[in-house]
Amino acid sequence: MASTPSQGPVIQVNAQPDVYTAILMVAIIALVTAIAFCFWKLTGTVDAGGYGITVGDLFKSLNELPK
Repeated sequence: MASTPSQGPVIQVNAQPDVYTAILMVAIIALVTAIAFCFWKLTGTVDAGGYGITVGDLFKSLNELPK
């Protein structure tokens, strides 16, 4: 019978950040920036180039909005 050789303790190594971590961080920052810009543009006053929508109007159904 063959026996397996004994092996020393296995060392667990934490994963190191790589290029995909950097790409993910850039994507998250870009997404948050785009959402903030859209929210700022939608709620801005008409005089300043925005749409003048209130925060409450953003969450209303289409049937409740004025026509």
